[in-house]
Amino acid sequence: MARKFLIIGYYGSQNIGDDLILESTIGLVRQRHETADIRVLTYAIKETEQRYGVVGVSRNDFKSILRAIRWSEVIIGGGGSMLQNVTSNRSLLYYLFLLFMALIQGKKTILLGNGVGPIKGGFYQLLTFEILKRMTHIVLRDEESYTLLKSKGLENIANGADLAFNLDVKQEPVEREKLLLLNLRPWPMSMAPTDWVIEFIGHWEAKGYTVGLLPMQLNKDDVLLKQFETETVKMYMTHSGQELTQLLKRAELVISMRLHALIFSAIARTPCVGIGYDPKIAIFIKNMGQILACETNAMSLEAINSAVNQALESKNNLQDILNQQLTENAHKIQENREALENIS
Repeated sequence: MARKFLIIGYYGSQNIGDDLILESTIGLVRQRHETADIRVLTYAIKETEQRYGVVGVSRNDFKSILRAIRWSEVIIGGGGSMLQNVTSNRSLLYYLFLLFMALIQGKKTILLGNGVGPIKGGFYQLLTFEILKRMTHIVLRDEESYTLLKSKGLENIANGADLAFNLDVKQEPVEREKLLLLNLRPWPMSMAPTDWVIEFIGHWEAKGYTVGLLPMQLNKDDVLLKQFETETVKMYMTHSGQELTQLLKRAELVISMRLHALIFSAIARTPCVGIGYDPKIAIFIKNMGQILACETNAMSLEAINSAVNQALESKNNLQDILNQQLTENAHKIQENREALENIS
């Protein structure tokens, strides 16, 4: 009889990073359980069902969600930063409630490729760690999340990697171009994009580079970036892991606020510069040996240009570091697969 899985996460919001980690999660489930019956929480039921061949469940319909939990055998938190309250306490409590309802009904509960934190406030920390202690298994995507949960006495954890690294992406040879890809997302910044992006583009065009705009979430990133489109500055829209990876392989450098633009840059073996809006950006950049330009609360065109210049001058070394890190961390990438293989 087919096993029943419910996958929870931030899906169906036209965020290509989240959609690709959902694709990865579904792929891993079906590798181990070929006939799995899968339901997914989503903002866009029809699109999710058509794209992935699953049953969609509205994230905003709690009756349907509770029915899906009762129906399921295994609840999977499929990647991302679900358990943090930098964005809002509401988001953290939403996911903790779902996990709690699964636990009290005796369901197997697994987190794959998750980052945990920052979690602000003693009450929220206590609630989060008590629920996580009771879960079946947790795969963390970075050393910092693993160390945090280890320090809280959790033993049901593994030090793994982001689910994007488990995605089966066919990479074809492409020629590098003098292309810099820039991703920005809407977020409070100490210096508005209108105060520096045009000057940034002009500076690098004068040096013979083409600057491309890379939105990762539709109706958000593209709206912000569209104002900088010109005859020479193009917006690059991608719809699959392969399209995104092939685009990133063409570039000499990726400059990004979004984590999954940086992750897919690493997969494409393209050096990257991060702009930190959340600790996860600095963590990833540090772990992959790349360059952090600045934080959004201390924006500086000089710092961004300096980081880009440094990355371009050392691009071969940065590529070597990416290759080394991906080779050394291959065993961590397998932790997500092994977590599903060990479900009894």
